[in-house]
Amino acid sequence: MSIVKKKGCKSAVKQKGLFIFSLLAVLVIGIGGFLYQENYLFFADSATGAKNTEVEAVVSDSGTGQTVQQAAIQIESEVIEISAIDSSYVGKTVTVQGLVASRQIHSKGHVFLTVKDETGELSVPLFADKEIDSEPYQEGKTVNVTGKVQEYQGKYEVVPALPEDIHLETALKEPITEADLGKTVVLKGEVVSRYEHPDGHLFLTLRLTDGQELEMPIFNSLKPDINAFQANAVIEVEGEISEYKGNLQVIPSNLQAIKEITAGELNEAAFKEIDAISAEDRGQKLLTEGNISDVSESKDGHLFFTLEKDGKKIETTLFKADTNELEGRKERILQAESAKFPVRIVGVVEVYEDQLTLIVDKVLID
Repeated sequence: MSIVKKKGCKSAVKQKGLFIFSLLAVLVIGIGGFLYQENYLFFADSATGAKNTEVEAVVSDSGTGQTVQQAAIQIESEVIEISAIDSSYVGKTVTVQGLVASRQIHSKGHVFLTVKDETGELSVPLFADKEIDSEPYQEGKTVNVTGKVQEYQGKYEVVPALPEDIHLETALKEPITEADLGKTVVLKGEVVSRYEHPDGHLFLTLRLTDGQELEMPIFNSLKPDINAFQANAVIEVEGEISEYKGNLQVIPSNLQAIKEITAGELNEAAFKEIDAISAEDRGQKLLTEGNISDVSESKDGHLFFTLEKDGKKIETTLFKADTNELEGRKERILQAESAKFPVRIVGVVEVYEDQLTLIVDKVLID
């Protein structure tokens, strides 16, 4: 009789244990879902800000090298249709493209986009800690998004980890004509010349893929990195077409509208004799030397003069800027012309109306 009671007691304890375990499991799942929704839970790689590539390195016993194996997470580099995303894509990084159908702003600073293409739609959460500027991604804009596929409440979402993982996608427009004035377009081109204005502006000349050249001013109000977008860099820019003194130009509204596809090379102003400077040096910063003559000043305050050495000449321009530093350069130029002593000029080579021109950056006197 005592044996039967012990068995019954064990059964009751077992059932109570299963009940407690089930209750704990439900609580864990519920709390986890809430924390995820409030963006308190993140994948381990999100905390590092690293790209979604995971590899495992194994050193062989022979010491001859490493065997690198791709982990389960896979990167999809091509744009895929939204409808193609299913449970097999969860944990993988993909790229999708579509129209922003709606956007919702969370009280904690997150922004949730609904992006749709011709095949379906999904959510693109821009979490506040990723520091992604969501302002450009308004309803009706076409975006390109790269991120990890996750499933939340039965729906798929693509989560970008870095600001560069999402950008506007607009058809490239070439050639540019006066009919495009006032329009916002996306252009791709090579930086063939650049000028660093003393007031902090950056003036670029882009050669588009069809050979057309267009001016691209980046004004100091955007706070550009003065060392960015060096000569030969390939960039993509979204901006408004305008006209200045008969020349068409594209004006970006912010730095996020400029994407550097291929970086240029930072020029350290190598020395070149005047007779060695050619059109192939366009956009390059050079150091050269000579005597100054024929100084003239325009109504706009720009200074034009000729730099000459051993019978070789190059036309040179000092653009006006309201800074004391420019006044110092102007005084040195006028002094060198009057006293007829040589100077060294650091400047950027430009071609204007088929004539080589040196745009002054620094005037050096030994």
